[in-house]
Amino acid sequence: MIIVSWNRCDDLDVALASVRRQDYPNLEIIVVDNGSADGTVEMLRSGRHGPLALYRASENLGASVARNIGLRLARGSLVAFMDSDAEALEATTLTRLARRMTEEAKVGAIAPAIYLDADREDPWFLGGYYIRGLYCDRLKAQCEWRDPEFLSTCFSLWDGDLVRRLGGFDVALPYGFEDNDLSWRVQRAGRSLEVEPSLAVRHHLSSASRIRPESDAWNHFRYDERARHWIQIKKLGLWGYLKEEAWQWSAAGRKQRYYIYLNSPFARRQRLRLFAGTTLAALVATPRIVRSRNNDFIEQTAIDDSMIERIGESEHAD
Repeated sequence: MIIVSWNRCDDLDVALASVRRQDYPNLEIIVVDNGSADGTVEMLRSGRHGPLALYRASENLGASVARNIGLRLARGSLVAFMDSDAEALEATTLTRLARRMTEEAKVGAIAPAIYLDADREDPWFLGGYYIRGLYCDRLKAQCEWRDPEFLSTCFSLWDGDLVRRLGGFDVALPYGFEDNDLSWRVQRAGRSLEVEPSLAVRHHLSSASRIRPESDAWNHFRYDERARHWIQIKKLGLWGYLKEEAWQWSAAGRKQRYYIYLNSPFARRQRLRLFAGTTLAALVATPRIVRSRNNDFIEQTAIDDSMIERIGESEHAD
């Protein structure tokens, strides 16, 4: 289990308590702390969450880099990712997800249903789906779970050996799209994604230390647009990307984008920067994006052995 956290001591406390309730045998827990200054390290060192490996980064490295560090430290053939503000609601979650992956070799990653409440009445994310242009279909993600196009690293279990062969997380996508990109690469490798809707995880959606709060609409959507262009070029190549972006400027494409950004009334200059500006930036970056398709991001991620702490007796993961 790899958890990345930054200044979310209380949320992390809840997340780890739910992990410790898991009945999965020989569970290895790795926490990569991105330079927290809120007592997180002291809480972990107290030992109340049992044995775990802690990597203490001196600054916020971003979620992708931190998860790649976790992958370098992890020893298991299956690797779970969990957000620091998530909470597993059943003690059997990891065991049942792992059983499914063991029974069906084609499954490259699997996830439970994710809710915003413990009563499972307010779904946040079941399976990930796209509308044209790689925009997330948020309505479908709250009600559909069959044949997902991507999974969320809020809570999910992956074939660790496969993820390592694929090079881990693209560090150019530090938050929010890194799981979309890894999901696509898992599928490109011939493996499938699944959701087990009978299992549930609660996402507390903590506002603590959120770098891009959705209330900051301009910076939030500017990052989303940049990441969307980046992944499209990786998936479609330059020619396919240009055709898709041409559609975005058609009448149908502009109508779709109007509804996506309906509640974000940007000025005309901002819209040009948001849409035309990110397209130009993506075209300039295309050679680097194409080269990144086969990068080993795990190997390229530096790790400082002096930052690793083994708290308690760290057991070997399965």
